[in-house]
Amino acid sequence: MNPKYRTYILAVWLTLLASGCEWPFHPDPTPDLFTLNLELEPGRIVTGMPVHLSWEEITVEGFQSFRIEHKSTVDSAWIVSATLNDPFRRSYTDTLRDDEDVTYRVGIQDRDGNVRWAYADLVVPATRWVRVPEDVDSLQSAFNLPVLDDDDTLWVGPGKYKGGFRFAGKQVHILADGTWDDVILDGAQTGRVVTMSAGELAGFRIQFGLTQFSTPGGGVYISGNALVRNCLVTNNQADGVGDGVFLTGEGRLLNCLILDNGSEGVAASTAGGDIVNCTLDRNVVLIGPGCQHLTFRNNIIVSDVLPFHGINAYVDSVQIDYNFLPDPSLGDHTVSGDPLFMGGGDYHLQPTSPCLHAGHPDPAYNNRDGTRNTLGYTGGPFGE
Repeated sequence: MNPKYRTYILAVWLTLLASGCEWPFHPDPTPDLFTLNLELEPGRIVTGMPVHLSWEEITVEGFQSFRIEHKSTVDSAWIVSATLNDPFRRSYTDTLRDDEDVTYRVGIQDRDGNVRWAYADLVVPATRWVRVPEDVDSLQSAFNLPVLDDDDTLWVGPGKYKGGFRFAGKQVHILADGTWDDVILDGAQTGRVVTMSAGELAGFRIQFGLTQFSTPGGGVYISGNALVRNCLVTNNQADGVGDGVFLTGEGRLLNCLILDNGSEGVAASTAGGDIVNCTLDRNVVLIGPGCQHLTFRNNIIVSDVLPFHGINAYVDSVQIDYNFLPDPSLGDHTVSGDPLFMGGGDYHLQPTSPCLHAGHPDPAYNNRDGTRNTLGYTGGPFGE
């Protein structure tokens, strides 16, 4: 064959071959080769939610793989989701573990390492609450979920949950969905029930914690800016101080009923937070060094245990006022005598109790009905 015709036929064949493939790696700017589509299944993300990626058919010379990557809109680093070696692949399903908005990209890569990308953004519905045990069986696992962020709520339904909980790093509201008889955090006398340095814990019975080797806080260890409120803390013991509760940092203890925990219902050390509107029986309070900015206010202590007379403060500058205490000489505006509980294990107050409306007059402490603060766990803005 004439060499001239052979050259012509070869050129036509190469042109036809090229027309069946894209050449995405040309150095000159070219339009997007393909479009990426994202579809998120409806619902609330808890442990994970499928997101479906799809793109139209495309081929390139020297195909090596599709690369699937993603990143949240607040991150700079891309995370590899998958590498697909099938040149005919047109879709992929990934799993979202968090409720942050996310950007996906799919890259088509040749054997020389060149990549062209298609991008798509996904707005992810925020998860504001999670329920135990409906969504997740384990309370600790639920708290650790990436979807639970600051100011989200973890609802805990009726049940007895084995202790050893550590709640730190995010300001989550952990709320009991039931009564003290229904929702129980139980240490089973194998360790501390709760260690907490952030967020809020409210509405639980906390019982049978036990620490050893001079470890404080048998029931609850509160530090950081954590808040524990409206809990029943009972039958806990510590080898260190604070059989029921140990308080440090800016932690707060509000509206708790504290009974029968070793000897010390509450102990505080290097604490600048609040112990407000709590009721203690058959337990005392120990306020140790470094608590100059601690506020102890609107509480009821009925245990006259010598030599403490209910409370022992190592520093004179602790703000102790408007409490019911066995010794009327302790603190300012102290009420003493008989608190007039309803009796029979009921620590609500009788209508003639001297603790009614005897709390601090600042409206910030008012009862929920707007009246002046009532001492003990039923009074104040978090009371009944």
